[in-house]
Amino acid sequence: MTKIPSPARHFDYIDALRGYAILMVIAVHTSQSFPDLPSSIVRVLSQGARGVQLFFVTSALTLSMSWVARNESAANFYTRRFFWIAPMFWIAIVFFLWLNGNAASIYAPDGIGFRHVLMTAMFIHGFWPDTITSVVPGGWSVADEVIFYALFPLIVPSLLKVSWKSLFMIAIAAMIIGPRLSWFFDTFLHFHAGSEGVSGIYFSLWFPRQLPCFLFGVMLFKLSAEGGAIPVQLARYA
Repeated sequence: MTKIPSPARHFDYIDALRGYAILMVIAVHTSQSFPDLPSSIVRVLSQGARGVQLFFVTSALTLSMSWVARNESAANFYTRRFFWIAPMFWIAIVFFLWLNGNAASIYAPDGIGFRHVLMTAMFIHGFWPDTITSVVPGGWSVADEVIFYALFPLIVPSLLKVSWKSLFMIAIAAMIIGPRLSWFFDTFLHFHAGSEGVSGIYFSLWFPRQLPCFLFGVMLFKLSAEGGAIPVQLARYA
């Protein structure tokens, strides 16, 4: 792949995609505050939940732009990602603990304890059902994003080099394996661990279910780098 020039540029379409993603999430959560809305409107607004998946696609696209344009080392990549996400997320942990306390919820039926806070602060809350989104509302998206950050230098450079046939096969495999793994582990916990309520939520949010979105973003970058319509210069906010 041809090396991409490094000067940073600002792309309005990236801002637009992120803006659409935010508006979609706002739409679905706002609609939940109005139980008397017509069912047809509710069905439309409920699809705003897909805004998170749109953000994942956009994130993978811009990360790929940044990686190639900067010719970045793994150490620099991890450092940049840490300071990009950690400070505000830690502030969010403190804020929501102050706001909501440690009471039980559908995401943490036994309440929030030290384990929940520690795992969330360490960005490993995506690896257990009652921690993935219990401390910070919507924190599951950060959990999945951080897992993708951790894997990025290990897998994405190789994905950008493989043939389209191989990349499509990987994406299709991810779309098939993720739901099947979710069903298997959800069924296991349902019958053997007695945590069916939390596990059902967890396996709809965990990283294997969201992996195809990240792969699609990588595919968009590969398309652009090989002559597609999407500019490939570094986005300044990647």
